[in-house]
Order: sequence, then structure tokens, then C-alpha cells
Amino acid sequence: SVEKQYQQIQSFIKEKVDVIIINPVDSSSKKLSQILQDAHKEGIRILVVDSQLRNNQIADVTIVSDNYKAGVLDAEHMMSTLPQANILLLEHGDTLSAVNRIDGFLDTIAGKGKYRIVARRESKGQTELAMPAVSEVIENGIYFDVIMALNDQSAIGALAAVKEKALSHKVHIYGVDGSPDMKNLLQNTEDIAATVAQSPVNMGTITIQSAYELLDGGSVEKLITVPVSLLDKTNIEDADTEGWQ
Repeated sequence: SVEKQYQQIQSFIKEKVDVIIINPVDSSSKKLSQILQDAHKEGIRILVVDSQLRNNQIADVTIVSDNYKAGVLDAEHMMSTLPQANILLLEHGDTLSAVNRIDGFLDTIAGKGKYRIVARRESKGQTELAMPAVSEVIENGIYFDVIMALNDQSAIGALAAVKEKALSHKVHIYGVDGSPDMKNLLQNTEDIAATVAQSPVNMGTITIQSAYELLDGGSVEKLITVPVSLLDKTNIEDADTEGWQ
């Protein structure tokens, strides 16, 4: 909720905190950008994590996964596995990290006529929105055999819809996150094609290190990109399926 984040930042300004660490729910929100700028004018350091503000001048530091690369890795895996595909995209247009993932996927399949986008639906990265969105596509008679979801939560919602509708053909489902739920599905079922793993642990560590560095008067890179890695059936045994990376 932009409104909740706005109110939280207002209270932080009143409390005269030294640092605000935020995962913005809407990368383009003018209201959110304005209150963060107000905080900055008060001398508060702003660190943005796991997403980005479209106005990237507001944050002192932005720490994100290589979201574009995540989309590339999913697309490359799909093309190495399937000679052709009809693809349903599940998106979150308000969040720049999600947009970057889909852009990476689309750019990688661009110009390759055997890989077609047949439908695009907004899911806001939420399981409970992805499921009805995919169900609606199925009910409208749109044939797809690949789902590229911006994150694992959407992918799991998509899987629930595919199971509920009892499709007669195989649907190859891709996600991004490397969440424990997705890794367990990948390890123990044939329902998931791949996910691209982020490392929240590394992002959190880098964020705190950067905050202290800024408070000590040091300099920190304005954009810090954390590498990602693809998980599929060939390497899931090497992953920690009980937690995050």
C-alpha cells in the first residue's frame, strides 16, 4: 500500500531517524517519491532494496537483484528445452524490478518467431490474483504451453489454475525468486520448469553494510546489482530447499 508506506515515512521523519530502508510498492508513485525526497531534505539516508524508484536520484543507494538477467535466464532455459512455445506472461506493471524481468525475457525471445506471446495478464506478483487471471485465459480458449511469471508467487497461483482446469497438455511454468515453496515444487514434482534464484540474505547484508558506510561518511555505489542463478531439475539437489539463498 502506497498510503501505508507514505504514513510510515512521515512518522520516520518526525522521529528524526538516520536511515530509511524501503522496498517501494510502486516504483512510479509520485506521492511516495515526494515523501522520500522530503526525508532526504531532512538529512535522512534513503536505501531502496529489491525494487527501484523510477526517479533513481532520490535514493542514496539502490540494492537489487539482476532482474533483467533473471528474465534472460528463464527465456534461455525455455528455448533450450522447447523448440517452440505459446507463452502467457504474468506481470506487475507498477514495480520496476518486475518490469525488468519481463523485459529480459521478451528481449531474449525477440525475433524468434517460434516463441509467441499469446496473452499478458497483471497479477501484481500475488498468488491470489494470478490464479483467477490464468483461469480467465483458459476459459477464453487461449492456448498456451508456457507461463512466464514475474515471481514465484504468481507462478504458484498459475499452477493452481492449471491444476484446477485439468489441462490435457503440459504447461511449462517459469518463475523468479528461488522461494522455498517453488524449490520444493521443482524438486518433488514435474510441475515447474525453472525459477531464477535471488539472494535476499546477500541483499540484506549489503544493505546494512551500505547504511553504516554512509553514516560513517563513506561513499557507496549508487546502484548495487546482486547476481542471480537459474534453478532447474539439473541442479535443484544442490540448493537449500528449506530457506532462501
